[in-house]
Amino acid sequence: QNLVHRATKIEIANLLIVVAVVWFGSKWGLIGVSVGIALRSVASVIMLQCLLNRSHVKLRHRFVVYAIAPALAASAAGFIVGVGMQMFVNRFFLPTSLIHFVIVAITVMCVYGVSVVVVAIALPRHPGMHASLDFGREILDRFRGYCCSSSFGSFVCRNKGDIR
Repeated sequence: QNLVHRATKIEIANLLIVVAVVWFGSKWGLIGVSVGIALRSVASVIMLQCLLNRSHVKLRHRFVVYAIAPALAASAAGFIVGVGMQMFVNRFFLPTSLIHFVIVAITVMCVYGVSVVVVAIALPRHPGMHASLDFGREILDRFRGYCCSSSFGSFVCRNKGDIR
C-alpha cells in the first residue's frame, strides 16, 4: 500500500507547517504560536485520516470523530472555564504569578475530569470512555490503598471505616 512513503510526505508537510506557524505566530507571542501548533495538529490528523481512508484500512471520518469527540468536548469545557477563571483571577493576582497559574491549571484539570465523567455517563456504550473511567477508578483505588497504608491514613481508615 506504500503507506510509509505517503506518511513521510505528510510528516514533511507537517515540519514545513510548523516552521511557518512559528515564524508567523511569533508576531503574536506564545498565544500565536500555540494556536498555530493546535491548528497544525488538526490538519495533521485530517491528512493522516485521509491517508488511512484511501488505504486498505478504510478508516472513515465518522469513526474518527466518534473516537475523539469526548476528548474534544472535555477540552472545550476546560478551555471555556479556564479562560473565565483566568479573567476572574486576573483581578487578584498578576498574570505572571505562580498562584495565578496554579489556580487556573487546577480549575482546568478539575473541569476536564468532570467533563470526561459526564461524557462517559452520557455515552454508555463508548468503549474508550469507559476504559478511561476504569483506569481512573484503578488509580483512585491505589491511591486509597496507599493512604490507608500510611500511619495517618491507617488511623483515618481504622477510625472512620475503610474508604474503599
